[in-house]
Amino acid sequence: MNKLFMTFTCALISLSAAASGLKANSSSEQKAITPRCFSIKDKVTVNNRVIYYRMTARDTVIANADTNTRAVIFSFFYSRIDAKQRDACINRPVLFVFNGGPGSSSAWLHIGLLGPKRLSMKNPLRPSQTPPFSLGNNPYTLLDIADIVFIDTPGTGYSYVLPSTKASEYYDMEADARLTADFIETWLTENNRWNSPKYLVGESYGTIRAAMTARFLNGGVFSPDGSLTGISLNGIIMLGQALYYFDKSHPVSANEKLAIYLPSMAATSRFYEKSGSSQEFTEFVQKAADFSRKTYLPALYAGNSLKTAEKQHLYQSLAEITGLPYELVKKNRGRISVEKFCSSLLKDKVIAQYDSRFNLPSAGLPPVPDPVGDDPEIAQYSPAFAAGMNIYLKQLGITSKEKYNLINFKVNKIWKSTVKPPGIYPVNALTAVMRSNRDLKLFIASGYYDFATPFEEASYLINQNELPADRITKACYKSGHMIFIDDQSARKLSADLRNFIKSSTK
Repeated sequence: MNKLFMTFTCALISLSAAASGLKANSSSEQKAITPRCFSIKDKVTVNNRVIYYRMTARDTVIANADTNTRAVIFSFFYSRIDAKQRDACINRPVLFVFNGGPGSSSAWLHIGLLGPKRLSMKNPLRPSQTPPFSLGNNPYTLLDIADIVFIDTPGTGYSYVLPSTKASEYYDMEADARLTADFIETWLTENNRWNSPKYLVGESYGTIRAAMTARFLNGGVFSPDGSLTGISLNGIIMLGQALYYFDKSHPVSANEKLAIYLPSMAATSRFYEKSGSSQEFTEFVQKAADFSRKTYLPALYAGNSLKTAEKQHLYQSLAEITGLPYELVKKNRGRISVEKFCSSLLKDKVIAQYDSRFNLPSAGLPPVPDPVGDDPEIAQYSPAFAAGMNIYLKQLGITSKEKYNLINFKVNKIWKSTVKPPGIYPVNALTAVMRSNRDLKLFIASGYYDFATPFEEASYLINQNELPADRITKACYKSGHMIFIDDQSARKLSADLRNFIKSSTK
């Protein structure tokens, strides 16, 4: 960390001390809390240009009497401080960034893509799983063109729900979005940034949070406090869109899911040189996507009504696309699940569902594998991100008796995905906000090797709903769920996001 900066603490208490002094009612709770605030000045080099910035990490107490939701949100705010004019500073675009889970902190995007410091890894496709780990200058940060706010939603990072708020009342799709919207409104007022171009950046479940939050930022009769908030967005950025995951108003059939996953299987098979080696990558994957829509999905619907010759042709085509043996495809009647594909493509190895470029030996796999802890990608990356974020917190001078919660699976376990009328689900929320804001633009980024949020589902989202295609940018990368893991994808994604922000900022 460059020593040109000074570290100071605005107000310091431990989270545990704050929590222990909380009472049962909102007024005494708020009085018992002394928000923490840490700030430093530093610099980062982007495109061969030195950018000076200030980082402010702090607690924000949110108390909404109408929804009985009370929480403390810890956030990190990076602002450029070398701009020549004050007006230029306060009118700079602001990115509000959060990850998914829903119980995940923003650490992944923070030290993986958008923050000024990034995990340094010699071989991103085979990362070291043991210390020492290190952080370095991040050439892919967008601090040269925008200020950035990383939001850790309650239950993640250092953020938490106050004792008077029942977890069952807060940890659901709507309450989460309302609280995120409340935080953004509070932040805009406290930082005098109402006139700044605004963007939401969400990854995975964060794309659901982005759609729902955008709806609440508009405000209206149906908003929690019945006010017209009127906070409009210039853009929404979705990395690994997951809108259908919890959307009960737009069920995706089993056949449609199989068809959506097939192109990702083609990309993975091509990566391992099991199929399509004679064709260019994108051409092969596109042909698989066309086959999936025009031939595979209708054949799944036809089922046993297909003639023997038609079945043989279908199975042979699927074998050529997926790289799986014909007999295996035939045995499963052409219905190849992601689990079956990931456990069958490579001999004695299991392929990761979050990023299929990663694999681990099948020997030693527990009878009931942990969907995250035993995933061949997440298992290899978690140590670096956990250590990296804790190292970075110390570099920033942030101290706490509480641990920084990278992912809180207890939040995931109790999360409620139901929406009470007149509330609407994520797909409708996105459609509604793009209808009401004719200048809002959407950027959807997907990884070819991602089975958690397959890239073809982005096309499905656009094709199945009343979304303005002329205001949507869709991009695919040779990466997995965390698109930014390797330098090649991070570089391209950073450039694409920079162009998107510039084009959607008036």
